[in-house]
Amino acid sequence: MIDWSTLHDAYGPAHAIPGLLDRAIGGDQEAVDRLWGRLCHQGTITPASIAALPQLADMAKTGDVGDWALDLAGAVASGLLQHHGADEEVARCAATLAELRAMAAARLRSGLDGRTYLSWLRAMLAFDGQILWFEALDDFTDSFVTVACPHR
Repeated sequence: MIDWSTLHDAYGPAHAIPGLLDRAIGGDQEAVDRLWGRLCHQGTITPASIAALPQLADMAKTGDVGDWALDLAGAVASGLLQHHGADEEVARCAATLAELRAMAAARLRSGLDGRTYLSWLRAMLAFDGQILWFEALDDFTDSFVTVACPHR
């Protein structure tokens, strides 16, 4: 059991995280948005971000919430090389990160639209620790770099 009162997120004490996770599971988009802001604020992660990975992995297995949970977990994983003060927690999450990587890889398949495919590819790269490529591919998600499909 996680003692959220001992952790901090991007805005301070992480006591709100369990309630936000519960609300997000129920489909509350405001809770999802707040989780993104608290757990991966502008790419910065905290000990609470890492502590949330197992719950995000469980959520990523479910239908409706799985996509955003896997996306958020990938964004958290992309920050693991930053100073976050939770190296021991990262080591304990090795199996969870491998599980998340497998989920992202399983979602990669033909027939996906480009944005969705790129999202899962970026997540998989983050779980692999390939942060440079995770970041480089971000330029393709925000229209900074555009590429025409030769098959259309």
